[in-house]
Amino acid sequence: SDELLRDMVATLAVEMLPCYQVVYRAGDVGHAMYFVAKGTLEILSASSRDYSAGPLPADAKPSFGDRLALLSQGDFFGEGSLVYHRRTATVRTASACELLLWDYVAARPVLASYPAVWVKLKVIANRRREQVLSRLGIVAPLGSSTPSGLHFEDGVNIPLNDLQSRAQKLSIMAF
Repeated sequence: SDELLRDMVATLAVEMLPCYQVVYRAGDVGHAMYFVAKGTLEILSASSRDYSAGPLPADAKPSFGDRLALLSQGDFFGEGSLVYHRRTATVRTASACELLLWDYVAARPVLASYPAVWVKLKVIANRRREQVLSRLGIVAPLGSSTPSGLHFEDGVNIPLNDLQSRAQKLSIMAF
């Protein structure tokens, strides 16, 4: 709904990151989820590897410390920290990125006003957490998909390009 979009956009912050910048590491305490406005990011499994050393090989196999997924404009990530408060994977930029950050403290009133959003985020966080654990051979595999928007059974749909467009207008107005 327009009200939900307005409430979300009002609580977003813009974060610009250079190529090969670690956004967060597996195990970190999380405080926000992110929407990808521009750029490409890698979801990496937990490892002591130095992720700032440069690109991973294109043929990297999904094992401990390697690429699990590639995200781009319209994707979102980090929703698990709103549920578990711990990061389950490491994320770093694969190109210069513009991210829309939704901090937990700012998100709480929105999530309280729209409980269907909170339920959907928990479902997505649980599914993605199990996908990461499955890729590492810790749990049985589930079906995989990366949502490009938030879609709810009650008919409310939030395409990320609409959210990004509104956030861009908001950030332009702020300067």
